[in-house]
Amino acid sequence: MADNIRWGIRFGLIFAAVLIAFVSIGYVLRPNSPSHQMNAWLQVFGSYLAGGVVCGLVLGACRPLITSLSRSILLGPVIAFPFYAIIAIVFGDPFWQWDSVSWVIFAVGAVMVGAPVGGFYWQIFAEARYLDVHD
Repeated sequence: MADNIRWGIRFGLIFAAVLIAFVSIGYVLRPNSPSHQMNAWLQVFGSYLAGGVVCGLVLGACRPLITSLSRSILLGPVIAFPFYAIIAIVFGDPFWQWDSVSWVIFAVGAVMVGAPVGGFYWQIFAEARYLDVHD
């Protein structure tokens, strides 16, 4: 299990690094946009980094359960939800103060992002799974 957790955190950090790079480009190209004025780059960096670590931890814990494309798609939102919770806590209210609309928005967001990322995850590691089985 420890190997899965380490692997998941590493994956989460790589995913966070990609998101941070993408957002950083926006801060450089449009430093005066309203969203950039409301949220400092360091705040965004920290939330994405924390989200990557927490989601990686969840991914590592769920890794033994991801045995098919459908399971990967179903577990994607479970893995993505902590990321949305961290973003909401950093930029708004803690989840224990969310109203029903906030819960629906974050659940829908986790499904809309988590399910496709879960499917993508299954596809990018298909070759590694094949090699593990046939070694």
